[in-house]
Amino acid sequence: MGEQPIGKLLMKFSLPAVIAMIVNATYNIVDTVFVGRLGYEAIAALTVVWPIQLLSMALSVGIGVGANSLISRLLGAGARREANRAAGQAILLGISSGAVLMLVILIWTDPILRLLGASTEILPLSRAYIRIIIWGGVLVFLPMILNNLVRAQGNPTLPMTIMVISAFSNIALDPILIFGLGPFPAMGVRGAAIATVIARGIVVVTYFIYFIGARLGYRLTFSDFIPAPRIWTRIYAVGAPTVAIQIAPSITFSVANNIAAGFSPVCLPARHRHHSRYFAVDRLQLRCRKIEACQGNHPQSRNYCYLIDNRFHSTISVICTYPCCCVQPRPGIRRDCSQGITH
Repeated sequence: MGEQPIGKLLMKFSLPAVIAMIVNATYNIVDTVFVGRLGYEAIAALTVVWPIQLLSMALSVGIGVGANSLISRLLGAGARREANRAAGQAILLGISSGAVLMLVILIWTDPILRLLGASTEILPLSRAYIRIIIWGGVLVFLPMILNNLVRAQGNPTLPMTIMVISAFSNIALDPILIFGLGPFPAMGVRGAAIATVIARGIVVVTYFIYFIGARLGYRLTFSDFIPAPRIWTRIYAVGAPTVAIQIAPSITFSVANNIAAGFSPVCLPARHRHHSRYFAVDRLQLRCRKIEACQGNHPQSRNYCYLIDNRFHSTISVICTYPCCCVQPRPGIRRDCSQGITH
């Protein structure tokens, strides 16, 4: 990674992320089509719980991005043992965060759903959907974190392959579980939730098979999972801003849901259809360009710890050509690669 051309490396790491993003955007459209056949109440139910899913994604993305950055810098410094420990702590954070969110939602399900805009007629469907999703909370948290751990090791193709398999599994399971095909009964929105949890479970199980088989370059031991607040701080030093950025849409979506529900429950599915189109266009047109540059840059950060200044600044120059990623090195920046931290 310290010798290959910058442009080739960026394409190597960014193109798989773009492909995975396109497939996931397509899945969201197909999922909405299947659920929409159940009636406007079903789409409204998913619209109400969407902010909760955005929140879980925000927390997992923050942990994943922070761990990706930290591990890349540690590997660049040659601190592989510390990198293994950071990976273990990222997985621990994902499991604990998913467990805490699960408990909160299960204890205060109805008050939270009403706060998010659920009316009396929508509440039962929203409750049925979110309780299944939240029971698989850890499975929803871990995929994004594990994706970033693998990318930090310099393997962008495996996360793409696993996410594509997960998305197509979800698409295949949706009609079977929602409408009841073959031996499976029709489960409505519960079926959509179960399909999502199974698809995410496929991702987690596949990754853990790779981790246990030591095929990803990590050598995790029990001690790597002992809580280490010092490493948490270093992960969130990079991941916290990402969490804040990702949580903002959850808040605005909740406010908009309450405004729409104040007119009529029919307004909620209309908002969901609009959001699904925006979500797909946003990912296909805007975020793909952002991820293409930024995702490709994460593993390149180890070049800074290799002390290859010209490669690091060349990478930054290429990224700055993307209008969505205005990243500039700070003047007077110095490195302490033995600690995996840039000051």
